[in-house]
Amino acid sequence: MPGRKNDPEERPKYSAPALEKGLDILELLSAESAPMSLVQIGQQLERTSGEIFRMLAALERRGYLVRGPRPEQYVLTHKLYELAHRHPPTKRLLACALPEMEILARAAQQSCHLAVRHGDAALIVAQVDCPGFTGFSVRVGAQAPLVESCSGRVLLAFQSAEMRNAWLEVCPQSDAQRADLDAALRVAQNKGCHRQESMLHPGIVDFGAPVLDHDGHAIAALTVPRLGSVQSSTDENRLVSQLRTAAARIAECLGAAAQTEE
Repeated sequence: MPGRKNDPEERPKYSAPALEKGLDILELLSAESAPMSLVQIGQQLERTSGEIFRMLAALERRGYLVRGPRPEQYVLTHKLYELAHRHPPTKRLLACALPEMEILARAAQQSCHLAVRHGDAALIVAQVDCPGFTGFSVRVGAQAPLVESCSGRVLLAFQSAEMRNAWLEVCPQSDAQRADLDAALRVAQNKGCHRQESMLHPGIVDFGAPVLDHDGHAIAALTVPRLGSVQSSTDENRLVSQLRTAAARIAECLGAAAQTEE
């Protein structure tokens, strides 16, 4: 049941009962397709009608709820959706990512870029140049195939199975290609990052790590491309550590739980 803490040991040190009641109601109604009455809401949340009556009235007054087809029923409005989109997700992502990407580029002496999923592609939304003498970089706004690029495979690897399958519906593949892809994604999931020789640019080795939300799903992929000729196992281990740290810091800035290194 949304938000309920029945075990005393699980109760937070500091609580706000009224706020939690309101959040319980919002979470419950967001999961229901049909309008619900005060009595039904109370039964689902294991609270009395008296406990939630004033909360429903306040939520209705603030525009989060409206009455359903029957006066005693309640449904959610679009206000939560509007609030979520007042601050564009991409702007927030870039505000958190760019400072960490600058740090990563200096530490690794390599360029790095950030990608999000866009249809059947990984869309580059940010890029920081290599501060050294030479480097490889990609253009902001460029798109790489979701199933072939390092960024795309990171985005795919760190999704629920249902979401991954939905994304792949627009990416035609043979059974053999899908089997190879699934094997590569399992390796990435186990390692928490992905390494592959670029299928798009020969001589480049890409390293990618996910920027995760609080459910452990990838919001974006942070990728560092390097010339294959300068690789060593020691350098790669250091780079992977720097990359995962940067991705975790971006996630933490976005409000997700800090990701711990294994």
